[in-house]
Amino acid sequence: PPPAPPPSLCKTDAWGCVTSPHWPGKYGDSESCHITDFYGPIRVEVFDTQRNKDYVQILGQKYSGRKSRGQDPPDGLIPGPEGIFWSSDSSRTSGGWKICPENR
Repeated sequence: PPPAPPPSLCKTDAWGCVTSPHWPGKYGDSESCHITDFYGPIRVEVFDTQRNKDYVQILGQKYSGRKSRGQDPPDGLIPGPEGIFWSSDSSRTSGGWKICPENR
């Protein structure tokens, strides 16, 4: 059989919330993960990434920066079958993010 895929750096908690790697600490350089287990609208509880460098991608749109300013995070979106993709570059890290089901 083919080898098992490596474990995801993003983690899902008991309430179905997904967090960036190393949450609640800062995420690392050159990290990525793919989340495919959201089936309804999402709510962004925390969002702090390096603007235009580290991003969450949903429905083909990239989101970066902070929840309090800049491009709004994707509250209320329903991720499609491609799910949610996370990627950080190799330059600087930030606080990370936490995305939950809207009706948890």
